[in-house]
Amino acid sequence: MRIQGILAFLIIYIVWGSTFLAIRYAVETIPPFLTAATRHLIAGAILLAWAWRNGERPSKEAWRAGLVLGFLFFLVGHGTLHWAEQK
Repeated sequence: MRIQGILAFLIIYIVWGSTFLAIRYAVETIPPFLTAATRHLIAGAILLAWAWRNGERPSKEAWRAGLVLGFLFFLVGHGTLHWAEQK
């Protein structure tokens, strides 16, 4: 179990850390907000497909909250991160 925990953390560190490197190279040729939007759309589609596969159906309130939070997270969080990486 200890080895599995260490490997799990190692994978998280590699994947999470490589994200910033990928952003750095992506924004050289793709506009930063388009890069962030593409990442968010892909991630959202995967999560929605996973939820539907498991029988979950988001309510109207969940869609509304998800859109508001997604927009804020996209604009404030990842949007500014992608924009800053181009400098």
